[in-house]
Amino acid sequence: MVQIDSVLLPQTYHIFYKNKLLKQLSTPIPKKLDELIKSNVNPPKTNKKVYVIRIKSNPTNPSSRLVISCSQQTITTKLALVTEKGDYFITVKYSQEELDKYGFKLAHVKKIIKALETRTVGLDKSFISITNILE
Repeated sequence: MVQIDSVLLPQTYHIFYKNKLLKQLSTPIPKKLDELIKSNVNPPKTNKKVYVIRIKSNPTNPSSRLVISCSQQTITTKLALVTEKGDYFITVKYSQEELDKYGFKLAHVKKIIKALETRTVGLDKSFISITNILE
């Protein structure tokens, strides 16, 4: 059995910057992200692109056992978390078969971020299979 919560807590929003998890900016409550940013981040000199990751576990759905939403957003110089024009998102799903084959690793999340950042996956689909990211 894949231990998802040993990598990242499901049902929680996690912020990554420069491919690193900012642990102090993780919360299950999306509205709390702004508060956490204001209390834990120094104001940047320029707007910074970050990636907000949310993991959702679906134990009863074998075709979408694990779903990862990844959205590119911006932390402004005034410490606001905003979605600007040109910020994109993707939703990646793992089937039970894919979880058995690949497991779930932090490296997968980083590859999802890179795929979004470099636009190497089609952004026009509602769901992308993890196989499309890893192979």
